[in-house]
Amino acid sequence: MPQGAGDYNRNECRRWQGAGLNQKRPVRYLLRLGRRIGIAVVGGAVVFVGLLMIVLPGPAFIVIPVGLGILSLEFEAPRRWMLWLRQRAEAVKARAFRRGSATRSTAGPGHSPKARRKT
Repeated sequence: MPQGAGDYNRNECRRWQGAGLNQKRPVRYLLRLGRRIGIAVVGGAVVFVGLLMIVLPGPAFIVIPVGLGILSLEFEAPRRWMLWLRQRAEAVKARAFRRGSATRSTAGPGHSPKARRKT
């Protein structure tokens, strides 16, 4: 018996379910897809503006992580980038504190800014 265009085909239904389209809940699928697209557009725009701020005046080092944070709500790669950035920031912070305490302790008497102003 040949199948017509309007006939129900179980294999076809399974193929669409594997692709994420559930015929019982198409509205939920479309809402999830719309959310992903919205997050991608907004997060991508924020990252793009942050990249422009590297050359133009603006707080690029604040805007770019915010954009990556928006993208990481839905995608895995920006989540890994944010983790890498966080680890690098912690390493730089720890290095700065180590250097800061070393320079303060080796300065000795007479090398403070107040001592220079008096002379």
